[in-house]
Amino acid sequence: MRHNPSLRQRLLSVFTLIILSGLLAGCAPRTAGISVWIDVPLDGLILPGVQAINIDGHAASPGGISRIEIWIDGALLANIDNPPTDDGLASFHLDWTPASIGDYTIQAVAFSPDGSASQPDSARVAFGGLVEDVQPLCAVEALVAPLLVSPADGATLAPDPLLAWSYPDGSCHPHSYKIDISEDASFADLRWGFGTLDHLETSRSWPLAAGRCYYWRVLAYSPDGYGPASGAWRFCVAEAEVTVTETPTPTPPPALEPIIQFWAEPAQIQAGACTTIKWHVENVQSITFGGVQQDFDGSYKDCLCKSERYSLTVTSLDGTQEKRTVDISVSGVCETPTPEDNNPPPAADTTPPPTPELVVPGNGLTLSCRGSQSMAWLPVSDPSGIMRYEVQIERHAGDGSWQTVSGSPFSINDKTMSIPVECGWTYRWRVHAVDGAGNIGGWSGWFQYTVTLE
Repeated sequence: MRHNPSLRQRLLSVFTLIILSGLLAGCAPRTAGISVWIDVPLDGLILPGVQAINIDGHAASPGGISRIEIWIDGALLANIDNPPTDDGLASFHLDWTPASIGDYTIQAVAFSPDGSASQPDSARVAFGGLVEDVQPLCAVEALVAPLLVSPADGATLAPDPLLAWSYPDGSCHPHSYKIDISEDASFADLRWGFGTLDHLETSRSWPLAAGRCYYWRVLAYSPDGYGPASGAWRFCVAEAEVTVTETPTPTPPPALEPIIQFWAEPAQIQAGACTTIKWHVENVQSITFGGVQQDFDGSYKDCLCKSERYSLTVTSLDGTQEKRTVDISVSGVCETPTPEDNNPPPAADTTPPPTPELVVPGNGLTLSCRGSQSMAWLPVSDPSGIMRYEVQIERHAGDGSWQTVSGSPFSINDKTMSIPVECGWTYRWRVHAVDGAGNIGGWSGWFQYTVTLE
């Protein structure tokens, strides 16, 4: 069972703090650099069960603070980018509740804009401990003024001075303390001050801007009110000596190995049959198939009359490119039977060809800024053969007013085409086939894609 320190132990602690503050005042100023500190919770805090706590603190650096990381038992809890800064002092705050009772170590690390990191500051918190208070909590009307201990009134100190105080009434204790720090004796601006989490904390090393003088006082708090303020003392913080120190460059984590799978189902077909090209990739920057950037999981269906080779271009995280290929083996030939001479001529073909199926780019796809874009569809067959495909393309600049692209509809003798595009426009396109007898098939549905400005 844990007990709070006796009054005699507290007085011994106060005298120790007085000696330490004198030693600190005589020491050389600390080396300037990146620093971070956790204000709450206090190191060694013991709580009776699982509950939410505040994690508050500050950080400072000659070049400013760009990021603060909060870690719990070696696992990253939060990444705070561009924390709020007041007069060169960055601050952070978040709430955290542990998953279960136990001992936890909270760490904070600050980073300057050039990527340099501070040494971590730590606070250990135990959830599920038993805390027994040998003194009752003071009522608000019973609170008395705390006594200032150090720094002495009128002292000049090194940066991050140690502020210490005591509570003179041993019959009860306050809930916590509020420490007012101001650059004027009227205490009109209290932005430099802080509060404690409980009554056990009666000293704290506190970062203050160097080259300035401050007034400070302490008030005891019990729920719903503060007691009278202590007397106000004044101290000054000396300018720190600037020493350039080398910060070791963090070792980057090992690069993730790319995972690339590129195959066909089936890889061997009869002439006129269809196959599906499939891919799955991980830990890469981008992939390109058919001249178009694709999702990391995708497929493409094609019907063939001859053997074909397909390629997938993969851009790794470091910017290097790798090409993977898959071969489709086609057996036999695609033939149209020749009628016997004694057979009557076939009737004229009046049946329109089938409607093509649009494939690339996928409907609704958003593409990065580029100068051109390819479009592809699955070819169709017809007894009279396919004479051409006609592709209709329209676009709008975000207002929904579709405009016909110059040259549309385009007459294409292949199953793919490419057009110049403008960034910031949305395009839609559709295709129909014209067979060898001149029959015109039905239009496919519209497919739409957007080319962004970035």
